[in-house]
Formats: sequence, C-alpha cells, structure tokens
Amino acid sequence: FLPAFLYENLRQFDFSRDQTNALCRTKSIQTGFRVESKDFEIIAERSGFLLRKKQVQSPLSIEIAHAHGDFKLDGYRYEILVINKKEVDYSQLNCLYFDYKLLDFPLNLRPWKAGDKIKPLGMKGSKKISDWLTDKKVPNSQRKRQFVLVNAHDELLAILPDTISDVYKVRHESIDVLRIKRI
Repeated sequence: FLPAFLYENLRQFDFSRDQTNALCRTKSIQTGFRVESKDFEIIAERSGFLLRKKQVQSPLSIEIAHAHGDFKLDGYRYEILVINKKEVDYSQLNCLYFDYKLLDFPLNLRPWKAGDKIKPLGMKGSKKISDWLTDKKVPNSQRKRQFVLVNAHDELLAILPDTISDVYKVRHESIDVLRIKRI
C-alpha cells in the first residue's frame, strides 16, 4: 500500500516508481540518502524526509577585496562596512563584528571544507566545522551550503551567518570594527 501511495503523491514531481519504492525501504536508508527527479529532490534527514525544489548553486566563492560594499548569498544580502567601536551593537543578531586591524584582505567567502577549524568566540580551543555543524544540528541537506569567511591566508574568521572566531573578535583596545550585516 505505501509504495503505491507514495508513487501517486510523488509522481507529480517526476519521481519514478523505482525511486518511491526505494524510499519505502526505510530500514536501509541512512541520513543523507537522496533521490532526485529533474527539478526536485527528496533527502533523508534525522527527523524524516525532506522534499524540496532543487537549489540553485551558490557561487563557489566570493572575494571581498574592500572593507565596504555588499554581496548576496543564499537569497540574503550582506552589507560590509567599517565602523567605530562605539557604534557596535551586540543586540543585533544579524551582525558579525571583527577587529579591523587584525584582518588581512582580501577576505574570501567560500564553502567549508573537510578539516576546516575555527576557534569559536569564547572557546579556548578550536573546533572542526564538521563538529560545529553536528552540534548545531544542521541537517545534512544544508551542510554543503554552509559558508565560512577566511582571510588572505585562508584562516577562518567566521561561519556565516552567526559565529565568529575568538581570534578576530573586537577587543577593549580595538578602534575600527568591520561589520558584516545580513539585511
């Protein structure tokens, strides 16, 4: 009954009978299992299955050559601006702040890679991005789309949109601050 029901409901998304039968073999399906039609995909997650329209790929990387301007990523626009430390407002959840004098341009926004590590704000040691994603319970279907901000030496400054490295945080002696704001 279940294979026929699934097929009848998923064929409108161009999934074949073989694909829907594969979804019914739930004991053998692991998190991350993926079935694709022309325009849609079904992904096995911890909590069940996710049906979504295939995502348009984000650019492989975005170079940020200057401390002002903006860029778009995954449907969001980000504004980059150097501000005075007195203008920092930590209550804004959509902003990342960095000590400007510690940054080596150009900065690069790129997908995370296996082995990437960051020292999250307030932590003594470093943490692999893969472990950070697991701790944050980021679904496997979204992990490939996770971007990190690195400096000219490929050192991690942040995990977008909300985690910065303790190494580049605003300090008591900071004067100028680079703000990246998601609009």
